[in-house]
Amino acid sequence: MNAIASSGKIRSKKNPAFDAQAFLDSAGLARKVVEYRKSETIYTQGESIKDVLYIQKGGIKLSVIN
Repeated sequence: MNAIASSGKIRSKKNPAFDAQAFLDSAGLARKVVEYRKSETIYTQGESIKDVLYIQKGGIKLSVIN
């Protein structure tokens, strides 16, 4: 909840919650849904990345090579 001061008074302004599923369901020009196979590499350490990835279903394994 955010508090906004107006004329010395504080009032509450409730922000609606972000609906991730609605956002992902609205895949369009700027968003796309991609399916990956099990054990497929989606990102390699050191690569530059230009996208934000949201996992809709399943899971990923994170590994760091030292």
